[in-house]
Amino acid sequence: MPEVYIDTDEYYTLTGGQRPTSADPRLDVIIETASRLFDRAHGVAPGMFAPISSTALTFTPDGGTTLYLRDTSGYQCFLRTITADSLKLDTDADGSFDDYLWDFADGWVRGLPENAAANGEPFTALELNPSHASAPLSVGPTSKKRIQITGTWGFASIPAAVKVRVADIAHALSQRSFAGGYGTEERLQVDGLPVWVMRVVDAEYNYRIPAL
Repeated sequence: MPEVYIDTDEYYTLTGGQRPTSADPRLDVIIETASRLFDRAHGVAPGMFAPISSTALTFTPDGGTTLYLRDTSGYQCFLRTITADSLKLDTDADGSFDDYLWDFADGWVRGLPENAAANGEPFTALELNPSHASAPLSVGPTSKKRIQITGTWGFASIPAAVKVRVADIAHALSQRSFAGGYGTEERLQVDGLPVWVMRVVDAEYNYRIPAL
């Protein structure tokens, strides 16, 4: 199950609410809901704003030299490291990822943006450079050459702004339930609109592909 972005203690710290003396299953559900809503609203694969340990994910390249780390549903994935020899290609489309075994030690593979790791952020794309002197391929991967990457994903630590925004969403959901507002009452919907500072968070952490 994907990680939630705040725990109950962080929720009460950020919202200034009164901590209950016992477990609150209701709030657990609300925090999980808020975390996944934040992912979907921002076009990000579930849990990617938290650290994700060694996991294999599969992508379909478009024939160019840049592999954007989005799955076929369009959700952005964040890559931090590639396990040794674990960027694997299926060049003959037989369903087996064993034709090429690469990682960041190979000169023709690099993460983009270039300075993401130095800035404490993950990569959102890979550049596969077939023109590199030692590259085993002379052309970029095509859509029939699916790629599987095993490595660490997500952010090394959950961004503070994401925690604040998820707490804000969870608080709005919580208040609606206390007010009996799980229906479609217009007043509750209007009252729940985010203030401008939360819109800044939404804009800066948005990876959704613009609709044309």
